[in-house]
Amino acid sequence: MVFAEGRDGLYAHLRDRGIECKVHYPIPLHRQQGLAHLGYRAGDFPVAERPAAETITLPVDQHLSRAEMDYVIDTVRGYYAAG
Repeated sequence: MVFAEGRDGLYAHLRDRGIECKVHYPIPLHRQQGLAHLGYRAGDFPVAERPAAETITLPVDQHLSRAEMDYVIDTVRGYYAAG
């Protein structure tokens, strides 16, 4: 998992280019439906909210070829270079 500025745009960019990536835990714990009765709102726990908004999991596997790794790297770089 890495922090990514503009995570949702990067996610779409990678998926559009055939790169499987994931967003884990997009809703911080204090904003989960099961804890709604506690009344927490967006901004109450900014340290917990940042990872929920900015982290993305990129493909990391011992079976990725060097060319596949380079493709992921180049695609991420291309996204930020264009932005």
